[in-house]
Amino acid sequence: MFNRNDDSDVNICENDVDVLYDDMVDCEISVEEVFNVLKCSKNGKSPGYDETPVELYKNQTMLNALTRVFNICFDSGKVPIMWSKGIITPIPKSSTSDPRDPLSYRGITLAPVSYKLYCGVLNSRLTYKLDDIDFLCDGFRKGRSTVDHMGSFIATKLV
Repeated sequence: MFNRNDDSDVNICENDVDVLYDDMVDCEISVEEVFNVLKCSKNGKSPGYDETPVELYKNQTMLNALTRVFNICFDSGKVPIMWSKGIITPIPKSSTSDPRDPLSYRGITLAPVSYKLYCGVLNSRLTYKLDDIDFLCDGFRKGRSTVDHMGSFIATKLV
C-alpha cells in the first residue's frame, strides 16, 4: 500500500480510495537507517536459525549488502523464506515452578538477525511517522504513559 514502485493504479477499485504515499515512509532504505539499527543492536546475543551473530553484520561491506537486500524486500513486499523460520527455546516462567510441568515454560523464538534488523528499520520509520502525526495513544508510545493522563482526567472530572 505504501510502496511507490507498485505498478497498480492510484485508486483502489473496491473502495475508490487513494493510495497513500509518504516521502519518509516510502523512500528507499538508506545506509544511515540500517547503520542506526545496527548501532543499537547488542553484541553477544543468541543468533537465530541462520546462526549468524549480529557482530558479523557490523562492518561496511555487510552494511551495504544489508541495505541492498532490505531495499529489494521493501520494493517487492516479500522477505526471504529463511526469515520466517526461528528456533523456539523454552524459558522457565519462574524459579519456583515445577521444571517437569510444560506449562511452567514460555517459548521464546530466536529469529534471524537480518530479519530483526529489517524489522528495526521498518519500526523506526513507522514510529517516527506515527509520532509525527500523533496517531497512537500515549500508553503505546515510548516515553509516554497512560498514567500521566489519569491525573489530568481525574482533575477534569472533579472540576
